[in-house]
Amino acid sequence: MKNKILSLVLVFAIVLSIVPVAFAMSHKESRLDNEVGNKDGACIQIITPAMNPETKECKEFSTPCEVPKGWKNVGSCQGMEKREEMKNKMKGKEMLKEKMKDMLMAVKSDKINMKDKAMRIRECKKENTEECKKKFKDFKGDAKNYYGNMLNVAENHINRLKEMLSENTALSDADAAKISGDIEIKLSEVAKLRSAVNGIIDTTTKEELRKVQDEIKKLMSEIKEFSQKITQMKTKMKFGGVLEKTKHLEERLDNILSKAKESGVDTAKIEGLINSFKEHVKNAQDYFGKITSLGNKEATELMQKAHQELKEAHKILVGIHKELKGMKINDKTEVNENE
Repeated sequence: MKNKILSLVLVFAIVLSIVPVAFAMSHKESRLDNEVGNKDGACIQIITPAMNPETKECKEFSTPCEVPKGWKNVGSCQGMEKREEMKNKMKGKEMLKEKMKDMLMAVKSDKINMKDKAMRIRECKKENTEECKKKFKDFKGDAKNYYGNMLNVAENHINRLKEMLSENTALSDADAAKISGDIEIKLSEVAKLRSAVNGIIDTTTKEELRKVQDEIKKLMSEIKEFSQKITQMKTKMKFGGVLEKTKHLEERLDNILSKAKESGVDTAKIEGLINSFKEHVKNAQDYFGKITSLGNKEATELMQKAHQELKEAHKILVGIHKELKGMKINDKTEVNENE
């Protein structure tokens, strides 16, 4: 929701109404020139961006006639490149997500198998037969693979957090540096545990196996908590920015209300809506102000409550916008009624 000066809104609206028409005419002329050319066999001198739909290559041609057959006219090559880059980025993220999903499913399946094998070993341990010894020896090999897969999941998750950090601009330099340092520490812990897992051999004892397993479980738990903390930190930064904007919005609504009263307009209903809007915003600010630390259950609950209050405030703001519209008062505020 952004406050806009009326004159800027009018100018922007005029520009928006002219540009599509001018662009459509230019685009249509370019396409016609590209297909049939001018009557005298010449083309107008106009830069024409076009894209090869098969190779996704985009190029600017000096005239429409130079556009190769099968190529499609586009608004700009720069815009196409950005869209393709974003599309490939999203595709890469989806592939990574699917890869992580497959890895987690494999680890869960291995965990069930490991429990089953461990139970069988406990049952035959009393017999102390060669067959039982062989089962325990095979179990060590399976454990080595299982622990290795768990570390792969941990490493992939940490690298995802690293990527999230590089894309985030809401965090301060100090916070980003601190998180980056913590990420490197976690990666070094993964490398250390991987060495321990690779060191599992036939003579490795049950106690040594259990120690490696406990350390990996501890690491996985720390990574989960660390991930929640980063997510909450990002959310808190963005949420704080939203609350800051609501202060200016409240001032704007108060100004509109004051002018409406001066004009002799009945403001009872709109005043009630504005007061209700302010109440929900204040509740959100109160919940947000109680968050003293991140990464815990209480912080998550407070953030959820604050977010819910802002959602209610937005619903009321939609009502205020409609009410002002009915009163023929321009609040010059953008409201997304579907949000």
